[in-house]
Amino acid sequence: MGRVLKGWRLVAALLCAALALLPLLLVVPAWAGTEATYNSTDNFHAGTTPDLSIHPTLTITKRLTATGGHKATGSSQDAARARRAPGIGVQFTLTQIEPTAGHTAGQMKPPATPGADDGTYTRIGPVYKGTTDSKGMIVTGGVKGPGDSGVWLNASDGALAQLPAGEHYYLLEETSSPYNTGTDGYKMAEPSIFDLPYRATNSTKTTDASGNVTSTTSEDGFVYNVHIFPKNKTEQQLTKRAVEVKDAAGNARSDLVAQAGDTITWEITQRFYDETRHAGLSYDGKLDLSEMTQCLTTGPHPDCYEMEDRLPSSLQYVPHSSHAEGSWEEEDGTEHTTDMNMANDDGTSHAGASKLPLDPYSSDDGTISVAGPRWPVWNWNGNLNSTPLMYDSWSQGTTFLHYIWNKIDFARAFSPSVAAKHLNMRVTITYQTKVTSVGDSEASPAGELLNTVHVDHVDNFDNTSGTLKPRPLITASAWVPSAGLQFAKTNLQSNLGVVDAVFRLTKPDDKTSFLYSDGNFYKTGDPVPAGVTVVEARANKTSESQSFIPNYAAAQPNGQGIVTFVGLPIFGADGKVRSDANQLKFGLLEYSGGHTHILQDPGIPFDPSSNPYINTAYQFSPTLFTTVDLSQYQGSAPETLVYNHTKLAADTSQLALRDYAAHITAGTFKNAENQDVTVGVVNWTQSESDPFSGALPLTGGVGIGIMLLAGLTLMAFILWLLHDRFLHNFLPSGRHRAY
Repeated sequence: MGRVLKGWRLVAALLCAALALLPLLLVVPAWAGTEATYNSTDNFHAGTTPDLSIHPTLTITKRLTATGGHKATGSSQDAARARRAPGIGVQFTLTQIEPTAGHTAGQMKPPATPGADDGTYTRIGPVYKGTTDSKGMIVTGGVKGPGDSGVWLNASDGALAQLPAGEHYYLLEETSSPYNTGTDGYKMAEPSIFDLPYRATNSTKTTDASGNVTSTTSEDGFVYNVHIFPKNKTEQQLTKRAVEVKDAAGNARSDLVAQAGDTITWEITQRFYDETRHAGLSYDGKLDLSEMTQCLTTGPHPDCYEMEDRLPSSLQYVPHSSHAEGSWEEEDGTEHTTDMNMANDDGTSHAGASKLPLDPYSSDDGTISVAGPRWPVWNWNGNLNSTPLMYDSWSQGTTFLHYIWNKIDFARAFSPSVAAKHLNMRVTITYQTKVTSVGDSEASPAGELLNTVHVDHVDNFDNTSGTLKPRPLITASAWVPSAGLQFAKTNLQSNLGVVDAVFRLTKPDDKTSFLYSDGNFYKTGDPVPAGVTVVEARANKTSESQSFIPNYAAAQPNGQGIVTFVGLPIFGADGKVRSDANQLKFGLLEYSGGHTHILQDPGIPFDPSSNPYINTAYQFSPTLFTTVDLSQYQGSAPETLVYNHTKLAADTSQLALRDYAAHITAGTFKNAENQDVTVGVVNWTQSESDPFSGALPLTGGVGIGIMLLAGLTLMAFILWLLHDRFLHNFLPSGRHRAY
């Protein structure tokens, strides 16, 4: 009892001491700071005339976006509002200009399109040219990247440019872009005119710990290191991009390439619109602000919007990494943002609400509900029109991130009651995935990691024909280069996929040493570092639940039995592809066999009792096939791979499959980008012979019976010949010696 009292006395003493210190803690500011329009990177100098001893510099950072731009300051700090995927290989021209007679510098107007001068200025030169590099950048000075990208060059001689000192005016024009293709492409940036160095006002404000502004100052001067972030805007309502890759140690890679153990950050942007305020649904396929208020709040499908992000087995969602934000802007630039990560089943948000995205579905090949309506909408009879859910077939190992919002969520995020025009309405989702070493269940094309998202919403219908019909689901994809190999696993006739066969990579001369995610080889039973996993790939198998939705095959494989290695560990510690060609060559071994996976009646959905799958086991070869060859990429820098949009596919012409090579009919197997898979490895059933020439017959079954009968027949024929010769011609003709 005494010890307890002493313990309480100690606690009381500590509590009193803490209370005594509390007033002191409360009066110490938690944070106070200073914010300025320009920082040290921008090289701002106060003054009324330019410093002639300083040569200005210009940095262009090209971004791809689905929303409009913001007013630029020329500061490097504008990058915070330009975190988008880089625009690679975009060409710009920078031309020195001066006002024409009768015009001032402020009256010079940029052309509506490159080259269409309006007479307010004259191009006097010099002219500089630049092409954005793998990071979307062009800088003044530095080192030329692939294809002379990443730096400003003199148009006259191709040398590195140095911009002249003193104040000069320039016209910046985007002259060519690989993204400006088709109606779904990205529009080129509009031309612009500005001065270098850039005349500006640097405003500085100081705030106290409560966020109150305590002082403001401003001074005029010039920015000598100008940063511009021109955007290529697309009219697509849904876009997806990879924005960052970190290696297994957590270090950011210099460029967007990935291998097993890396973590990729993805960004999805969904646009919404405030074009016309109207009652009801317009059925133009775009969700408007006024249409968000028309969504049902009761019934079997009371939400407005549904997103399904399909993660193949090569990508494992990092728990709690998802963040969804709704945002819109007023015409004066005021931005409103709302956290959309929280939602209840009824779409409301409050403390204790479930976290979005909803848990990924089970990777087991089990039943997932596909019986409900896709979207309940009013048909011409005033009744609900139900169509299938958006889920279609997927392969074993695939998981989903699932986001659902209803009109309550949208009202909270976009304030439809506000009469002001809503600009740049969007939901932006970012999340992370870890690259696994178990292959790609959705058959991404060889040499790339593909990630696809599908969206449906209440206005995604068409009634132009007078009959309300659902439009195809809205789809967007993104990919990053990642080393891999793809082929099909087939039967002897090469038109039937064999599923669940597992392949591994080995040393070219040792099929007992398997490649692991750290780039090393280990034998069975060897100690393996924590977090390191074996590299393998499984022949894909379609789920046993399918919705049979038309036009939903975007970014999905066509056919089962496709084997896709991805994320092969070919990058070294320096970030480049390993320089030793021997470290980029592997053997291919079928580690375990597969089986068929065919519906008894392929024309109707799976039913375990009336329409089951037929699974027939297949034999496979223990042969070590060589060589899985990636040496063509040895020593490659990541910026070169990204700049050239290189898909890191193994050279299948170096892979000798010999008697086990399949002869595949075109169109039988197609990967997630609808490309033919032309290389294949055959399996055979118990009743068929090993296709290897000279192979021994199978033990048991019809095959051995046929071979035994053929052997007995041949032996009988030989004995008959010997017997006949012995009876009728005891000694062969010719000269003989007698003893």
